[in-house]
Amino acid sequence: MQDIKKKFTGRVLMETVYSMLGGILYATGLNLFVFPLGLYIGTITGIAQMVQAIINSLGNLNLAMTGPLLFLINIPLLVLTYRVIHKGFFYKTLLTLTAQSIAMAVIPIAGQPLINDWLTLCVIGGLVSGFGAGFTLRHGGSGGGLDILGVYLSLKFRGFSVGKVSLLVSGIVMLYVAVSFPIEILIYSVVFTVVYSLVLDRVHYQNVKVFALIVSESPKVAPFINARVGRGVTQWEATGIYSSSRKNVILTIVDKYEFRNLKKELVELDPQVFMIDSERVDVTGTFDKHLF
Repeated sequence: MQDIKKKFTGRVLMETVYSMLGGILYATGLNLFVFPLGLYIGTITGIAQMVQAIINSLGNLNLAMTGPLLFLINIPLLVLTYRVIHKGFFYKTLLTLTAQSIAMAVIPIAGQPLINDWLTLCVIGGLVSGFGAGFTLRHGGSGGGLDILGVYLSLKFRGFSVGKVSLLVSGIVMLYVAVSFPIEILIYSVVFTVVYSLVLDRVHYQNVKVFALIVSESPKVAPFINARVGRGVTQWEATGIYSSSRKNVILTIVDKYEFRNLKKELVELDPQVFMIDSERVDVTGTFDKHLF
């Protein structure tokens, strides 16, 4: 029991570290590739950019305070996380948001873009920041903002995903950009936000469903799957033509994150297990998102 507790504590610690690294990667993509162009991201970070621009304009200032503003804006969402969503998610999000905000304040924003090709910078920035945000979510945390709102709506309504929610609410930021900046800034901001959202959805494994067909002689496999991931499992008996032995054929639908861990554990449980999996699956009916 002590070994199991240690293993669990170690896993939670590593997931928290990975979540924070994802937040730092998100900030790195913005500071190095996107902010030097003067672009806006269609998320809560974009709202923080808007507030910063308005404060600087009214006070005739030139302060870089997106990170601290982002933290302040996220406080009500953190309260929502603690009370409604999941306390483990709250603690990881708090640490990730802190690391992300510090990174945004510490990593210098270049005075000039790294290269002259704005489209390339938008794509690279979207890949880096989207991967960072998705990597954070994959490990049970969040960089705050629309990630929290997206997770909340994903739990409440089927069909929602974090990336879709980001695209949905980015209209507010893009409207501000449209009326305040040249059309080029709007176009490239939209390109970056779309790339970011698409990458986030792909990296965030819980948004990817996996069809798994498992063949095993062990009677322990099906109950183990049900207990381990809390998914519905269908099992029937079959006969192997070559060996003439009785086997259990097991069918289940899981998300990609669950299957990645489950596959290793099933091989340990039954070294002779045979598995077929495919991500090309469409589910009609109840399929709960397991985000934590």
